[in-house]
Amino acid sequence: MSTLWQEEGKKLNPLVERFTVGDDYIYDTDLMPFDVDASTAHAQMLGSIGILNAEETIALVGALKEIKVLHGQGNFKVKQSQEDCHTAIEQYLIKKLGETGKKIHTGRSRNDQVAVAMRLYSKHHLQIILVDIASLAREILAFAKQHEHIPMPGMTHTQPAMLSTVGLWAGSFVESLLDDAKMTNEALKHTNANPLGSAAGFGPPIFVDRLYTTKVLGFDRPIVNSIYCMVSRCKNSETVVGALAQIMSTLARMANDLVWYTSAWFTFFELDDDMVTGSSIMPQKKNYDVLELVRAHASTVYASLYALQSLNQKMMSGYNRDTQLTKAEIMKSVAAVESSIAIMKLVWKNLSVNTEQLASACGPEIFATDRVYELVKKGMAFRNAYQEVKKHLNEVSKEDVGKALAARTTLGSPGNLGLEYYETTLENF
Repeated sequence: MSTLWQEEGKKLNPLVERFTVGDDYIYDTDLMPFDVDASTAHAQMLGSIGILNAEETIALVGALKEIKVLHGQGNFKVKQSQEDCHTAIEQYLIKKLGETGKKIHTGRSRNDQVAVAMRLYSKHHLQIILVDIASLAREILAFAKQHEHIPMPGMTHTQPAMLSTVGLWAGSFVESLLDDAKMTNEALKHTNANPLGSAAGFGPPIFVDRLYTTKVLGFDRPIVNSIYCMVSRCKNSETVVGALAQIMSTLARMANDLVWYTSAWFTFFELDDDMVTGSSIMPQKKNYDVLELVRAHASTVYASLYALQSLNQKMMSGYNRDTQLTKAEIMKSVAAVESSIAIMKLVWKNLSVNTEQLASACGPEIFATDRVYELVKKGMAFRNAYQEVKKHLNEVSKEDVGKALAARTTLGSPGNLGLEYYETTLENF
C-alpha cells in the first residue's frame, strides 16, 4: 500500500487495507478538482509566509494545474492502493518536482485537507442545485399558468373533497420548491466556512495564514476553533443532506401525485411514449418508472441523513475515522437530487392534461361545501347549513353543479393561487 503515513518497507494487511479504504478512492475521483483547488491555495499561502520560495510556489501551482487538466480528460485516477485523492496528488507532485513536491503538506493534515475539499464540493453542488431548483420551479409555474383554471378534484384522505384547479395544485409545488431553495441557501451559508489550517484538529506547530486561504478559496470566513473544524464536518454533512432531503420530499410528493394521477384509475395527466417504459410480459403496459424512481430516490436521501445523524452522536471530540463515511452519503444525495430535478423538469415539460377527465371527476359531491355556503349567505348558521346539506347530498342537480363550477372559475382559482407572486420571486432569485 503506497500511503502518506506508512513506514518504508512495511505492509498493511490486505484485508485491513480493503476495509479501511472501502470505496473512498472511487468517491475521491469526484473530489479531486476541489482538493487540487485547496492545495493550490495552500501552496500560495506557504509562499506568502516564506515556507516556499517563489520558484517552488510557481512549480507546485503549475503541477497542480496539470493534475486538474489530466483529471478533466479522465487521465488522473485514484488507485485503491493510494487510499485517497490526497495521496494521488502528493505522489504526482513528488514524482514531478522531487523535494519541492514533499513540501506541499507542510502545515496541514489529511484531516483538514479532506474537510476543506468536501466543503468546496458541497458549496459547488449546492450552488448548482439552487439554479436547478429555480429552473424546475419556472417550468412548473409555466404549466400552472397554462392550465390555471382547469377544474380538478381537491383530495383529502385520498377522497374527492372540494373543487381545486390544475393551477392551484401545480402552484403548490412551486411554493414548496421556493421554501426548499431557502433551506438550501442556509445550508450553503453554513458550508461557506474554511477549516483549512486546523491540521489534525489542534493546529500546526507553525503559523499558517488562514485568512489568506479563506479569501483565495472564496469562503465567507474561517471556522475559528481548530477542534470544531474537525467535528463540524459531520454537522455540516447533516446540514447539507438535510436541505437535500427537503428538496427530495417535494419531488417525492409531486412524483407520487403523478404516479396516481397518470394511472388508469384517474387518467388526469399523461406523458408521451418516449417518457415511459413497457413490460417484458404485458404488451399493454405503459409504466411511469421515472416517477417511481424519483419517489424511491427520496428514501435513499432520507437514509443518508439518518446515517449522518447517527454518526455524529458517538464520536469523541477531534477526528475519528467514522467521519470518512460522511463523504459517500453527501455525494450519493447530491447525485440523487441533481438527477431527480432534471427528470422532473422533463416530466413537467412533457405533461399533457386530460381536461375532460378532470371535469368529469368533479362530481356533485365535490360541491357540497359550496351548497353549505350558499345557505350561509342567505342567513343560515353554518352548522345548520352543514346538517341541511348533509341530509340532501343526493339532491344536487347538474344545474347546481354547473352553477357552482362557473362561479368558482369566474372568481379565479379557489384559494390563493399566487402565481404572480411566484413569478416575481423567481425573477429576483
